[in-house]
This record gives sequence, C-alpha cells and structure tokens, in this order.
Amino acid sequence: MSTGQVHGSIPLAMNPEQPKYPAQVASVKSDKVLVINRGSKDGVKPGQRFLVYEVEQEETIDPSTGRSLGHLEVVKGSGVVIHVQDQMATIQSDTLPTPRKVIVRENPLRAMQKAILGTVVTSPALLGDEIAEIPLPERVVGFEDPKVGDYAKPI
Repeated sequence: MSTGQVHGSIPLAMNPEQPKYPAQVASVKSDKVLVINRGSKDGVKPGQRFLVYEVEQEETIDPSTGRSLGHLEVVKGSGVVIHVQDQMATIQSDTLPTPRKVIVRENPLRAMQKAILGTVVTSPALLGDEIAEIPLPERVVGFEDPKVGDYAKPI
C-alpha cells in the first residue's frame, strides 16, 4: 500500500509494525472466497468471522455543523475463516440474502374472467388478490464486488 491511502481518517503507509486490524484483502479467489493478509501469527483462527468493507475516499460532512464525520465504511459482506496460514487466512462468504418468495392467490373474479375469456391474465396482483410471503431455503451469496485492498476486521 502506498502512502496517502486512508482508513477512517488515518493515512496508511508501509510499516513493519502495522496494527493487527484492519487487515486487507490480498487476493480475490471468487466472489465467495477471499484471502486476507493476517494469519495465525496475528491470532486469526478457523471459524472466526470478518466484515469486509471498503473506505470511501470522500469525507462525509455533517450538514448541521459542517464538520467532517470521517470516511464511510461501505460493507461488502461478511465471511468466516476456513483456512489459516502463518501470514494469511482464507475467508468464505457467510452473507445470506433476505429470503422470501411472493405468492399471489387469485381473486375468484379473476379466475372467472379467465374462464370466460379463455385467456391467462399475466398482470401483477390485482385488487382482491391475496399476497403471501413464504421463506425460501437460505443460500449464501458472495461478497459485493470484492477487490484487492479492501479491508477486513473481526466481528
């Protein structure tokens, strides 16, 4: 990393005595698997969870005071450590989408309309239709646009 990049409001530079966290993404293996630059020497353990995020370059300004609130951390997902080496660890996404399935039960009048007209109405829910949300099985989604240099911190 070169001098001038920021984490929060603190400029970061190459430093052998770097703080343990935030770690950084060192390699993107897929949208669901990342390698971070911290490992067992830094106390990382299998099963440990990390939040992956990027820091906006632009400062956020308080509209009422005009003072800087710092740099916004934009969350890209969370993951769990699946493999640890001395100086790096592999994390796999454990981010779940909001599961839901929408089911529309037709109003009996619409069913009659179909029978009379002989057509299938494909419009969205109409007045009188019953709408229900049914949970779907959970499925892990990947990190959102992960990049080398994104940050990671334990959660």
